[in-house]
Amino acid sequence: MTYGAIALVHKEADRFDAIIAAPYFYGMTRDAIAAAPNRAVIIPCLHDEPAAYLEETGHLLRSACVRIFNSDVERALAARIHGAKAAVGPVIGVGLEASPHVASEEAVRRVFRLEGDYLLYVGRAHPLKGVQELVQAVQAHNRSNPNQSVTLVFAGDGEYDPPQDSKIRKLGYVDESFKNGLLASALANISFSRLESLSLVLLEAWALGTPSIVHTEAEVLDWQVSRSGCGLSIRTPDELGKAIQGMRDAKNRARMAEAGLRFVKVEYSWDHVLDAFVAALPS
Repeated sequence: MTYGAIALVHKEADRFDAIIAAPYFYGMTRDAIAAAPNRAVIIPCLHDEPAAYLEETGHLLRSACVRIFNSDVERALAARIHGAKAAVGPVIGVGLEASPHVASEEAVRRVFRLEGDYLLYVGRAHPLKGVQELVQAVQAHNRSNPNQSVTLVFAGDGEYDPPQDSKIRKLGYVDESFKNGLLASALANISFSRLESLSLVLLEAWALGTPSIVHTEAEVLDWQVSRSGCGLSIRTPDELGKAIQGMRDAKNRARMAEAGLRFVKVEYSWDHVLDAFVAALPS
């Protein structure tokens, strides 16, 4: 944040109901809260990483007038690291509306040369996101179940280069229409990432009727799946095989898809989120 912007916040803060800053690790978030703590609303997007443990982070959370969290897990983490005051605030999350731009399954399979069932990881492919563990689990499943193998598809940028394996594909960046088409056509969206305060990709998948497979140790993702009923949490490659079988059961899949659609419409509609957000602002 530039000096001029900070000066403006100092001078004009009382004209506004709130000064909203996010996420916690940006310098502009720190500067905005320091400039107008009595109007400051922080959406920390906190997850379990070294920067979360800095005393400066605790001071930042405690200094804001209002804290808005993305998940119960995030709020509990703030309390565990920095005390109860740093965790006072509602869990709201984000608003989501279904995208009208969804490539057809036919187009998706033709363009990316996909055959058979596939699991889709969307986002930055980075070792810290659990992608190596994810690859190992899928490869172990495929070795043990050659007649029920699946392809693991990565969509998005990132430093991680998967091993040479015809059943592991990295597509790189794809546009919004094809991202949504890949999600809609996947057997399941899958992620083992522990570094989340809320997974927007899970919500996007559920809005398209696609369930998710997550790792039980990815606390935020496990929390999302347990609340929605649209997916399964696993620990081992054997459990991955059982989850894949569950996704292939038409009735089970339809039940999960219905639960996910309903959950997103109720909990993450813009009307619901904005009403909760406005209610949380400084009075």
